[in-house]
Amino acid sequence: MSAGFLFWFYYVVPKILTLFKEMDVSLPPITIYVMNISYFIQDYIVYILSGMVLTIFFILIARKHSRRFRKSIDVLLLNIPLSGNIISASVLAFITEYFSLLINVGMDILQSVTILKESIKNEVYREK
Repeated sequence: MSAGFLFWFYYVVPKILTLFKEMDVSLPPITIYVMNISYFIQDYIVYILSGMVLTIFFILIARKHSRRFRKSIDVLLLNIPLSGNIISASVLAFITEYFSLLINVGMDILQSVTILKESIKNEVYREK
């Protein structure tokens, strides 16, 4: 989403703005606001992209090393309407499929649940 936003303001809006400049008309305040955002993004695109890359990098590092951070991100993702439904369905499908496989192989329920607990990547479902 943010990549599309940046592309739109960096590449598409300036082409439209040249049309407005050629027409030499007075522009409404919202158009001037969009123009200013576009100019800002054009001027600072390198810093914006660097900041996005660094943010993603630090989030990935924090997610890898901090269980508390992973849980916070998982709670956040589960509370977003569409992604929450997809994540819940995916985790529940994983649990039921692998639980069935473990039981069919001959493992007892307690051992199966212990193995599943270590296999689930979502911290919220791991605690449950």
